Amino acid sequence: MVRFIIFLSLNLAVRLSLFYSQDHNFSDSQPRFDRGQKSHLPIISEAKDKIISTFNKGLPNEESALLLGIVYGEKGSFDRDYFEAMRRTGVLHVIAASGMNVTMTAGVIFAVLAFLVKRTYALVFASFAILIYTALANFEESIVRASIMAILAYSAGLLGRQNTSLLALFIAIFLMVFYDPGILEKIGFQLSVAATAGIILFDPIFKKLFRSIFFEDFRTTLSAQIATVPILLFYFSTYSPISVIANLLILWTVPPIMILGILASILSLFTQVLAAPLLWLALPLLLYFKWIVLFLNKYAFELETQNLPIALTLGYYFIVLAAILWIYKKWGIRV
Repeated sequence: MVRFIIFLSLNLAVRLSLFYSQDHNFSDSQPRFDRGQKSHLPIISEAKDKIISTFNKGLPNEESALLLGIVYGEKGSFDRDYFEAMRRTGVLHVIAASGMNVTMTAGVIFAVLAFLVKRTYALVFASFAILIYTALANFEESIVRASIMAILAYSAGLLGRQNTSLLALFIAIFLMVFYDPGILEKIGFQLSVAATAGIILFDPIFKKLFRSIFFEDFRTTLSAQIATVPILLFYFSTYSPISVIANLLILWTVPPIMILGILASILSLFTQVLAAPLLWLALPLLLYFKWIVLFLNKYAFELETQNLPIALTLGYYFIVLAAILWIYKKWGIRV
């Protein structure tokens, strides 16, 4: 595996060298992932429009916007004050399509198919479903990264091999950067990679400290926060400490909302009547989410930094990585 990683790294180094040798700046590169735009595939655009129409008819405006944000990463229909409250409480990542979306989508579809067909066929169909979902989510960088990792995991299942999360993350980074070196500049890509790496690396440590299943959301939140805070401070110069509390109170609602939203999306492609009951079931969770955000926003405050040096940011990650390796060795943890 080490030789394989070295081989990919050398190829990526050559790709980046050629990219720079042509006097390309990151800001000049044209992004190939159409973030925030409609899909160029007519059938995908029509399906997305039908889903949006069903959500808008079945739910109040803000709750429909939140459901579309959680399931597909849509951000265009939010009230400005509500959106700002989510930013101040540090929960905007929930409405940014992420790896959780891919995991939940693939998991729901695979679970349904596993009852109908053989496991091998279920894995193949789930992989195709991931590709369709990626298009519906407008090829967000985090979705593309998570989709590659999920398809690699399913491929490992088909081949009877064990999937390694860190290797899958590295391959996803390699494919995305090799295809579009300019993606390295995108904040969404940096946050997605950092959060995923943080969860993979910190979760084994926190599992030993917080063994109960009730701490699962806390472990995930803390892992992602440790890994992404320097990036947030570097680019935005602000960080809201109340985000840890906000995430603990709302993250448990995301899986059931995702499941109901995915099932409602599938049914809405056939008839809005069947999708409506699922939307009504999601409504109390969406209202709870909104109440928590607006309530905590009253007490939110932001820590501000000015011109955080990149050397300090990189130094933070080197220190954290060294600490992780030391703990792994001392506690006998294997990745």
